Amino acid sequence: GGGDGGNGGSGVILIRYGLTKPGTSSIYFDGTGDSLELAASSDWDFGTGAYTVEGWIKSSDASSQFIWHGAGSANSDGFRVRIQGASDGLLNINEQEGGNDHQIRSTTRVDDGVWHHWAASRESGDPMKLFVDGVHEATQDANYNFDNNNVQMIGIKYGGNEPVDGYMDEIRVSNSARYTGNFTVQRTEFSPDSNTKFLLHSNFDGGLGLDSSGEGNNFT
Repeated sequence: GGGDGGNGGSGVILIRYGLTKPGTSSIYFDGTGDSLELAASSDWDFGTGAYTVEGWIKSSDASSQFIWHGAGSANSDGFRVRIQGASDGLLNINEQEGGNDHQIRSTTRVDDGVWHHWAASRESGDPMKLFVDGVHEATQDANYNFDNNNVQMIGIKYGGNEPVDGYMDEIRVSNSARYTGNFTVQRTEFSPDSNTKFLLHSNFDGGLGLDSSGEGNNFT
């Protein structure tokens, strides 16, 4: 698809697409440092309780790319999602607690240039589950109480390393377990509910950057 939403300059650019993901637009990250940032907030701290973090990604870059990095510094505790580097292109999700990495990986490549939906979902007190395109592909080994109050980086690692080269859309954070087993991926935009803490449609209408959850977690 082509684009009609670009601004002609550097930075994050809105691109129009008519693909299988929800909506008619997505956010383009050019692989040279584009990123979105959410302020530190207690909305990101789920303790050992329920949460879901999910979104859509399309990339054909074989490099390691950070989709989400929830950390106030490069090595602090938090939640993070990345496409593993050139070795396999798998999705890697890490709940870092007390300086220890607790990682699980998908079995599906997500660097193949097509749209993929990814989700990390956890019921209260239970281990987190990883889903790609609605399929449960991995389960964490335990329930971890990681500190996730920090700044949340989307599209890059804290400090500016391993940026995304591709497109993202329909990113949502919830304080509930949206998925517990295989599911049919929703092809329409999410509607905010009482469990929605952040919702990014990527639509330009109303100003790109506004959080659609009603929680006021607008990004810069």
